[in-house]
Amino acid sequence: MELIDIGNALQAQLFGSRDDDFDELPVFKSNPTLLSRLVSKLTYSVRDAPPRYIAVDMSHVADQGGFDIAVYTDDLVFHLTYDPMVDHITTTAVSRGSIKSVELLSAPNFMAGTVPGTYQGSVEVMVSYETLNVKLPGDNRASERNRRELDAFLVSLFRDLARTR
Repeated sequence: MELIDIGNALQAQLFGSRDDDFDELPVFKSNPTLLSRLVSKLTYSVRDAPPRYIAVDMSHVADQGGFDIAVYTDDLVFHLTYDPMVDHITTTAVSRGSIKSVELLSAPNFMAGTVPGTYQGSVEVMVSYETLNVKLPGDNRASERNRRELDAFLVSLFRDLARTR
């Protein structure tokens, strides 16, 4: 598979992880090549390893202009951080085996539903590795599909953690 094909697939997954449109965000409008640079760095890192989960945190875009993206494959976590002060995307890869902890920040309240089995809210976690912390699903603009995917992906994070003990 060619890098351009992988890049198009990764971009589609990236776009599907959020409720807003990347192209419309001011940080990308003011820097027209940023999105293609971001997807290219991501593609070059991930290559043909299938992404298992993608988290985007743009909560700092409004005040600082930066953002973070985490892409999980079977073996690695690729963490991309954009620093607008120097217009640079730092890309770090860590082994999923270097996981130190999974902190459950919030969970769906299954006990409060008016109909048995219904619930409100979604899961949010902070995953700590030797050299980095990753908030999942990222920020509050994660798509509903991305939130459902995190519910399923959380089990594999716990397996990662269990293998390190």
